[in-house]
Amino acid sequence: MMTESAFSIEELEELYCLFKAQHMASCYWGSSSGASQRFDPSLPYLEQYSIDPLQFCQLFLGLGPWACGGRTPTLSARLFRVLDQNQDGLLNFKEVNLKLPL
Repeated sequence: MMTESAFSIEELEELYCLFKAQHMASCYWGSSSGASQRFDPSLPYLEQYSIDPLQFCQLFLGLGPWACGGRTPTLSARLFRVLDQNQDGLLNFKEVNLKLPL
């Protein structure tokens, strides 16, 4: 994965921890789509956890320098659609890692 990413190994580790934490939080505090149903251990490691648009917006708020103001939900939703490579309405870590550095 490192050869396909513009992130350093440390940045990837931190981003994965944030991504997984967002997924795990939804297991306990609810989400628009059941997070426990979206975990598939049969998939490759980077594709096992998925987040929905609402979870991505929370992640976006913590990562983006533009994450303040009235346009944040719109910007987050548009970026989500760009990152959602397979158009399933969920993002896995691989999709985020490959396209987020753009």
